[in-house]
Amino acid sequence: MKTSQPLNVSLQLAKKIIKACCVLHNYVCMRDGYAFHHTLSIKGLVDINNTPSLHKYGWTVRDEYANYFISPAGAVPWQDSKI
Repeated sequence: MKTSQPLNVSLQLAKKIIKACCVLHNYVCMRDGYAFHHTLSIKGLVDINNTPSLHKYGWTVRDEYANYFISPAGAVPWQDSKI
């Protein structure tokens, strides 16, 4: 597996990328008939100006999403074959 790298984009674009990934994931789950009773709960996005150690917080959020998308609740059957 490749090492993780931060997105080298503006905060606004990063928000749009993350939202698009979530929408696409939800679309695939709905299309494939997955139930949504096991959902991921993460607090809202944090203002970059008021947060110390923002990169550590970003890594934590990224890891939470990654763990969710490889869990039985968030994974789709074909995802491992696409890596």
